[in-house]
This record gives sequence, C-alpha cells and structure tokens, in this order.
Amino acid sequence: MAEVFFDNPPAQGGTAEEQLKTLHGYLQTLSQKLNEALMNISLEQLAENGQTAIINAQKGAEAAEENRQGLKELIIKNAEISRTEEEEIRAQLSRNVEAISEAFGTYQESTTAEFQVTAQGIQQIYNSLQTVISNVNGISDYQTALRGYIYSGELQTSPRKVGIAIGQNVTNEDGTLNDANKVATFTSDRITFYLNGVEMGYYEGTGFHIPRGEVEDSMKMGNFVWKIFEGGAMGLMKE
Repeated sequence: MAEVFFDNPPAQGGTAEEQLKTLHGYLQTLSQKLNEALMNISLEQLAENGQTAIINAQKGAEAAEENRQGLKELIIKNAEISRTEEEEIRAQLSRNVEAISEAFGTYQESTTAEFQVTAQGIQQIYNSLQTVISNVNGISDYQTALRGYIYSGELQTSPRKVGIAIGQNVTNEDGTLNDANKVATFTSDRITFYLNGVEMGYYEGTGFHIPRGEVEDSMKMGNFVWKIFEGGAMGLMKE
C-alpha cells in the first residue's frame, strides 16, 4: 500500500483575508491528496482481491472434487445395502463373401460390426478378415485382419468429460478400451492424437501443440509464407 504524507497546517499571519486564502489553499491540497490516496488504495485492493478470488476459486474447485470423490468412495465402501441397476444392449451385424474360381483360387471376406450400448456410452467394434487362396503359380496366399473401434460417451471421470475415441486392435480381455491402440480422442475442449498409445499432439483453446512436425512444401503465417524451393533452399515470401 502506498504511503501518504500530509504537510502541517500553514502558520497563521497577515490579514484575515490573507489567512482565509492560505487556509483555503491548504484544504484544497489536502483534499486532492486524500482523493489520490483513496483511489490508490481501491486499485490495490481490487487487484489483490481479484487475485485472491482466483486462487480461492481454484482451491475451492480442487477441494470440492476431492471431497466429492472421497465421499463417493466412503459411501460405497461402507454401504450396508448396495444396488446397481444397469441395462445393456448388444447387437452384431455380419457380412460374408466367398468367391471361388477354379482357375485363380478362392477369395473369402468376413466382416462384423458389434454394438454395445450402456449408460456410460456406445461402443462400436469393427472386424474384417480377408483371405486369398491362390491357384496361380508365383502368387502367394495372404490373409489380412482389421479390428477397430469407435467409442462415444464418458471418456474421463475426474473431471468428468464426454467425447469420442477412435482406435485399432482394440480391447483388453475384460472388454475395456485399450489405450495403447488409441488413435484420437475428441472432447468439447480438446482434440488429441496418439501414436502407439503416446500423445503426439493436441488442439486446445486457440492453438495446435506438437513436439515435432514436418512441413513438406510451405507454411503460411498471416501474409507471409515459408516455402521450400527446388534444390532444398527455403525462403520467406510475402503474398
């Protein structure tokens, strides 16, 4: 807080009119200093109170989340009567193709789409198996398999977030999503991309964040373009 000093009242001397004029000037100066002091105090208090309010709000939100999670665990742990009701819908759609040629061989394709709907979200699992058995000399048999998922629902519990997750080769033995094969997640405030389960980049707020990137031709920033020319040279141009 800024310090404020006031001058002592002026010594009285001269005529009554002169004394009154001197006193008026002193009071005017005193009023000005008091107003400036009050304004400084108000601004400092507003800044200090605003910063304190932000810190207290953050601490309050964290404490509320800890209390909520702790209370939830305490209730479940000590419950004498517990009941869980959960509805689940499962469906499977399939498509099978088989083509046989005496001259060239056999082609087989099996595709399924499995749907699991619960109160937490909707999980869609796609499986595709393709097999070619060749009768042509020099051409080998082959088999390819694809297994992927799209999940929409609750992705995060603390804090709670809903969104969409996309991945391949896909679930653990207990049916839960395998994060190691997650490709991308989309929520209301963040888009995240993964490679082999490791976060490689994300878009949040007003910017895209990546630890490393590669530009093959050009990159535009406002009215300027960084461009790679033939022979490997790079230059900055204005459009």
